[in-house]
This record gives sequence, structure tokens and C-alpha cells, in this order.
Amino acid sequence: MEKRRLMVLGALVVLSLSSIIFVGTAYSNGKNVIADPEVTWVSHTEYWSGDDVSTIVRLTDYRGDAYDNVQDCIVTIKYPDKSNWVVDANMAQSTVAGNWYHTEVVPYIQGTYEQEVTCTYGAGKTVKTSQSFHVNPALTQIQNISADILSETALLTDVHTSVTAQITSTNETIAADIASSETTITDLVNTVDTDLTNQMTALGSDIDSDLIDVNASISGQLGETQVSIETNLGNTETTLSNLMTTLNGNLQSYLTVYLTDINNTANLIYTDTQWLSLNAMNQEDATEIQNRFDSIDNNLAVIEDFCSNSQTNVSDLCGEVSTLNDIVDAMRAEQTTYYLDLNQTTLSTWNLLSGDIATNLDAVLISVGIIQTQTTEINETLSQIRQEQLEEIRIYTIS
Repeated sequence: MEKRRLMVLGALVVLSLSSIIFVGTAYSNGKNVIADPEVTWVSHTEYWSGDDVSTIVRLTDYRGDAYDNVQDCIVTIKYPDKSNWVVDANMAQSTVAGNWYHTEVVPYIQGTYEQEVTCTYGAGKTVKTSQSFHVNPALTQIQNISADILSETALLTDVHTSVTAQITSTNETIAADIASSETTITDLVNTVDTDLTNQMTALGSDIDSDLIDVNASISGQLGETQVSIETNLGNTETTLSNLMTTLNGNLQSYLTVYLTDINNTANLIYTDTQWLSLNAMNQEDATEIQNRFDSIDNNLAVIEDFCSNSQTNVSDLCGEVSTLNDIVDAMRAEQTTYYLDLNQTTLSTWNLLSGDIATNLDAVLISVGIIQTQTTEINETLSQIRQEQLEEIRIYTIS
């Protein structure tokens, strides 16, 4: 019984000591929570090149109030390739209690930067925190475009101002020049009008006397010209009459000699043409037909020679010769076509007789020979079958 009491008492002592240790530890941790600051980031994480990047952190106690016992804060920032950009730069207290900040200009290197803040508080204690920010190419491009637009807008404003001033100046200059030119033109017109009036007055009497002299001179020249024209017309009429008489005599002599030959030639043409009309298509002698055509061509050439000048070309005879020439050409073409068709028909008939028909006859003869051979074989087969039938012995069973 006594031993059991000692064991219970020992357990109570151990339990009391554990409670004291736990309470002491809990009290110690609670003081740390109250004494140590909490660090949160205030600055944002997206920037463009050339922008101001601000590193801002906030230090508060466990209740969220600004932590007052901070000695200083420093910041280190690394490039996207992890090399140092800013090393242990001092941060300043913001006008917002509990906030510390540091500002740098973002370099023209795009990517993700790391930044670390170390703050010293209390009796040399430190707290660290870190985050990253991003230099965005799209934001950089937008910034560049915006800057270009502002630059172009300023340039256009300057150009507009310059052009407006230039137009205003030009308008004033043009107006002044027009006014000056108008005055000058008016003075010149008045001067010219005065000069012309004086000159017309001075020339009035001279012009009248000059016109009288010109009229008298023209009348005299027209009279002389009329006499000269009448004399020349009389001489021309006499000359033309003589020429017509000579021409008439020459034409009569020429036609008297030439018309006989033309008449004989026309008769020959008529004879050959009639012969061709009656015999060309049924004449066996092609040479005779060709000779007739050649004779017509020669005789027509004689008459066409007569029609080769402008005086005879318009006569009815020459018109008939031209028509006859066309008819002969048509007959020659028809005759040539006739002979060509006849030759082609003869050639086709010969080819047919010597080609397809001969080949077909040969084939028929070959077929007849084959049939004859097969008929002989059939006859021999039938004779053999008949002989076998005659020699066949038939046995019938009656029972």
C-alpha cells in the first residue's frame, strides 16, 4: 500500500514538472510572436523597360500594426540570368508607417528578376523575405509605341503650326502682290488707252488718203488683168480646138487599123470557146483541150493590151473581155476538177480491185480450200462409222 502511494506521488511530481516546462515554453513562444515582426510585400510584379521599379515591404506586429523597432532594411536584386544588378541597397521609410521602399529604373533586359529584402530589428535580429518581378516585353512594346505616338503627335503639332504660319504668311504675300499687280495693270491699261487714242487720231487722215490710193491702184490692176485673161482664154480655146481635131483624126486612124485585128481575135476566141463548151467534158484528148485554152489566153491577151490605157479601159468591149476572161477561168477550173475527179475515181477503182477485192478473193479461195479439206475428212469419218456399223455384232438377251 505504501509503495503504491509513493508511485502515485512520483507520477504527480513528474506531471507537475511537465506542466511547468510546457507553460514556460508556451510563454517563451508567445513572447517571440509578440516581439518578432511579420513582413509582407506591397510592390507589384509587372514592369516595362525604363519604368521605375519600386521594392516595397511592410513590417507589422502580430496585431497588424506598424512595427516600430526596425533599424534599417536593404535590398538585393538579381538579373534574369541570376547575376547581381542591385546589391545591398539601402531602403527608406515610407510616409506610410511600417513600409520601407527602394526605387530603381528597370534596365532594357526583359525577363524575371529576383529581389531579396533583409531588415534589422531589435537587438541585431534580422528578418528576410523575397519575391520576383517581371519585365514584360508586351508592356515594353506598348510603352515604345506610346512614346512614338507622343513624339509623332508633337511633331505633327509642330508641322501644323509651321504650315499654318506659312499659309498665313503666303496669303498675306499673295494679297499684297495682287493689290500691287492690280494697281500696275490699271496704270498700264490707262497708258495704253491714251497712247492708242492719240495714235488713231494721228493716223486717221493718213489712213483715209492711203485707202483712196489703194482703191485707185487696185482698179487699174484689175482692168489690166481682165484684158490679159481674155487674151489668154482666146489663145487657149484656139489651141484646144486644134488639139481635139488632131486627136480625133489620130483616133480614127488608130481604130480603123486596130479594130480589124480585134474583130478577128474575137472570132477566134468565140470559136475556141464554143468548141470547149461542146467538147470539154467528153473529149478524150486532154492535150487538145489544153491547146484550146492556151489559144483563148493568147487571143484575150491581144485584146487586153488594147484595153490597157485609160481611154479604152472604160469601153463596153473591154468590159466584155474582162467578163469573158472570168468565164474562161471558171471553165478551166471546172475542167481541171473534172479530170482530177476522174483520175481519183480511176485510182480508187484500181486500188479497190488490186487491194481489198483481191485480198477478199484470196481469203475466199483459202476458205474454200479449207472447207474442201474438211469435207474430205468428214466423208472419210462417215465411211469409217458406216463400216463399223456394218461390222457390229449385236447380242440381245431374251430370257
